[in-house]
Amino acid sequence: MRKNNLLKISIITLVSAFALVACDDDIIAKPTGYDDNSPVVEINDGSANIYNNTFKDIYDSIRNGDLASDVLDELLYQYSVSVFGNYNAVTAAKITDNPFGETTLKEAVKGLNSTENPTSGNQVTKDFIKSHSAYWTKNKAGNRVDDQFQEVAEDADPSLSEYARLNNKWKTIEKRIAEMFYNAISSGSYSDRNVFHEERYMRSLASNFENNVAAINAGTKLFKGILTSKVEGYDIFNVKAEDVNGVQDFILHRENYQSNAALDAVETANQDATFVEDIFIPDIYRQLLVEQYILDESYDTLGRTSARHINVLAIPKNSNYAKGAVNLMNTFIRTKIFDNARVNPITLDSFKTVSNAWIGAFMSEVDYNTTEEYALIKNAVPEYEETNGAKPYFKGTNYGDMMEEIEKISDNPNLSQNEGAYTGDNAYTVEVGMQIKTRELQLKDYTSTGWYVKSVGVDELPTSIKNQLFDINVANALDGDAVVEYTFDNGAWKTNETDENRGRIIDVVGKIKGQFFLRNTTRIKGNPVESDLLLEEGDKYYIISVEDAIKSKNLNKANYTGANAGELDKLENYINEIVQIVADNETYKTLSKKHWLEEMNIEYHDQKVYDFFKESFPELFEDD
Repeated sequence: MRKNNLLKISIITLVSAFALVACDDDIIAKPTGYDDNSPVVEINDGSANIYNNTFKDIYDSIRNGDLASDVLDELLYQYSVSVFGNYNAVTAAKITDNPFGETTLKEAVKGLNSTENPTSGNQVTKDFIKSHSAYWTKNKAGNRVDDQFQEVAEDADPSLSEYARLNNKWKTIEKRIAEMFYNAISSGSYSDRNVFHEERYMRSLASNFENNVAAINAGTKLFKGILTSKVEGYDIFNVKAEDVNGVQDFILHRENYQSNAALDAVETANQDATFVEDIFIPDIYRQLLVEQYILDESYDTLGRTSARHINVLAIPKNSNYAKGAVNLMNTFIRTKIFDNARVNPITLDSFKTVSNAWIGAFMSEVDYNTTEEYALIKNAVPEYEETNGAKPYFKGTNYGDMMEEIEKISDNPNLSQNEGAYTGDNAYTVEVGMQIKTRELQLKDYTSTGWYVKSVGVDELPTSIKNQLFDINVANALDGDAVVEYTFDNGAWKTNETDENRGRIIDVVGKIKGQFFLRNTTRIKGNPVESDLLLEEGDKYYIISVEDAIKSKNLNKANYTGANAGELDKLENYINEIVQIVADNETYKTLSKKHWLEEMNIEYHDQKVYDFFKESFPELFEDD
């Protein structure tokens, strides 16, 4: 069994007969393995060597380029494997001759008794957790403890919190894989006239010999359609979208980039498509190593971040139709949020319905009048009735603005307006241009969601709303303190505010049907209480739901001694989301590298590599 604190690494990038020390003369020693496939990095316990390419190619790259930093990246990845375990058999095969000699993270997670709130695991899972201390629950002294926070032996069977930690580590890796794919394809580089082509993306990857993707043939599943805002980046493998033929399909097909992605897939080292393992996993593991440094060395920092999990709806005003946006938002608040018969929560999808209604592109669909967007907006914005065969639209929406511009285009070039924008300067017809612009509108999204911390902020929000969001009373309200609450009584909505308690109950958020929303604290007397949830700043109207608001005690593991599997799973999700944000910081990245390099006990065998490490981490060489 390996624990991360036992691993020692020797850099023998350019092997010589002696370890380097600081000296005046550069040592450039061509290794005896220059013409064979000798290892680049050797792990002294014999568990793994690093082979990136033929040793000759790597040697020449180091001497002639900047691969010293690449050696550091590879070292950190290899060390992260000792901390978290190999992702799967494919990654294991790249660093050992016996990929099945040690359990992978995937095999360990597969052995859990449930993918949601696991309470136990098979012997493989138990042994994996025992041998990887990153999954242990520890006290402040760094000793392993059980769920009652009593110290236990290092080989004790895992606790509920440790099963939750293992499961959530896998989940965060899978989520990050999806997000990395979405970030890659959403740039527009693989789209034609705003239609995304998965085949174009695959062929672009395949053009680089380092990218091992599946071969494209007649049976290859390939998406071709709009990267609709209805699908969040982390859901591209889980939620389907409509392709150009009207068929529901996944935006990307995981099997094209990773052959054995499914958790229940058979673990084999040789796979047709290993792009995820080759390209994404090393980066993700290095990120996780920075996060593990924070968890081990500065865990209490997370509790001081004032972390918030929010959904945001931000609708822009239209100066030509001043009442449109506010009427739409008020209609949504009145008919959806303040619907006394409502039994389901207001979700991000609820916000997306409002967003898509204001964008208005749904009106281009044949059955537009059967959509949720139509039902919402028809009572809020005057509809432009269909005349002379023209498509209907709602004034003030993005689609409405587009249709009004198109109506101004005349067959007489001397009189036409906006013609160039809708014909590509006469490259195609106005009808084609309208289709392109409609697809462009379908890419828009006036919603956002995620975790945010006070030190980083929320780019999408103005300062005044950010200050309100990170007010300590937001967390106090979600923690159970008295708050402005809305109830339906005698046919009307009322709050629990009175002259006596006003100023003594929290008013920065309001609670309705168990959900919390940021609240307009300056409602004009006499206005309906429903208007409390509409925020206005600059050229936008906002509705913000607060899903979670973290206080230090929420992350104190000692407070979870009586917690069930579901509560522990929620805690681990909190930790993974928050530490990912905190770790995206150059200071922590540098401190983490220094920390793990100290753990590795490195010996240097090439001057260029030695110089790079000494310049980057001088504290490691203070005794030279």
